[in-house]
Amino acid sequence: MKKSKKFQLGWKKFIELRGEEEVRNLIKPLEEVCPDMVRYSMEFTLAEIWTRGILDYKTRELITIAVLAALGGRERHVKDHIRIGLRNGIKKEEILEVMIQLLPYAGFPIALNGVFVAKEVFEESKKTA
Repeated sequence: MKKSKKFQLGWKKFIELRGEEEVRNLIKPLEEVCPDMVRYSMEFTLAEIWTRGILDYKTRELITIAVLAALGGRERHVKDHIRIGLRNGIKKEEILEVMIQLLPYAGFPIALNGVFVAKEVFEESKKTA
């Protein structure tokens, strides 16, 4: 299947954020069951949104962590984005500050859940360091 320029741009951004091996491991099972989902992810989310120049990477990632945490029930994705953020220079304290920022807007249960999800990722990263 020929990949569009947008797909290639999204793929490049995804590899930049997560690393080639991790991207291939994430995409392969999804491609087997729903290749269109991969295409939408690459062309829309990564090529059109994540490559815009207005916000820097760090701001985009912190917003993503905040939104996913605030929605609740997205712990897997919150963990993924915290891991990506840590690998790309976001500090633990900044991630925890995001959770504190959620307190007045999303409530204590959501913010506490976010802190405990972050704690799991921080503990995992200690083991692999």
